[in-house]
Amino acid sequence: MFLSIIIPTRNRHNLLNKCLESLFLSLKISNISKHEYEIIIADDSSSYETEEFILNKNYENLRIVKGKQRGPAANRNIGASLANGDWLIFLDDDCLPDSGLISEYMHMIQEGNVDVVEGCIYSDTNIPLLFTAPQNKSGGYLWSCNFAIKVEVFNFLDGFDELFIYPNLEDNDLYRRILNNNFRVKFNYKASVYHPPRPIIKPFIQAKYHSSWIYFHRKHGSNKSIFDLLYVILLNRTREIWVKPKSVASFVAFYFMVLELFFTFKNYRNENFENLFVKS
Repeated sequence: MFLSIIIPTRNRHNLLNKCLESLFLSLKISNISKHEYEIIIADDSSSYETEEFILNKNYENLRIVKGKQRGPAANRNIGASLANGDWLIFLDDDCLPDSGLISEYMHMIQEGNVDVVEGCIYSDTNIPLLFTAPQNKSGGYLWSCNFAIKVEVFNFLDGFDELFIYPNLEDNDLYRRILNNNFRVKFNYKASVYHPPRPIIKPFIQAKYHSSWIYFHRKHGSNKSIFDLLYVILLNRTREIWVKPKSVASFVAFYFMVLELFFTFKNYRNENFENLFVKS
């Protein structure tokens, strides 16, 4: 068994460094031989700063490849296309692998009878308003910051759909296609990474990401409209504000929600989301 660990990155070499430090500790604890794994950094950065940083560190069994500058789905595919492994492990550069991550993946893979292993993602217990972190403690999400997949399964599915040009729902789409093709998925709570809370995305940027929501539902047969999307945004944001202690951050979050709704509808009117994802 040979593992290819793929980490996409873009202009975040400081976060990437912390991720790699934790990853190498996990590799050391697992007792995996240097002949049984490789690490591929798929770099979508706008400069050569990350590449220079990696080369100066002189990491073992690690290589860096340039991405397509077309979003994280395409960037992960680049890393996967150059992988030599029997299994691909996808991590994100802003996650910190637990010390037992690699051992747990190896154990479940060696047990057999599985095509995809979904890892656990956890964060702080109390995340402040205006901060966010994805968490997956029970499975059923297959978020791209922590999972493993057989390379032949990934190739059969043609990898991530590169029409998801923003970091939104490209992993849900892959998971949907995995299930539709009856591949075997298991969740391993002990194969875990810590995802530090991060500031929420600026509303006008988040509004761009929502175009993926329209594409996802149209692709999978749900005739969702812009008004369905606006309702989901309104519901989720008001719930986030309601459950947190009231403070100045509550007013800021409400203001951001209004801006997010406005820019989402504006983008829909100006760019026509339905035509954003047409294959040439």
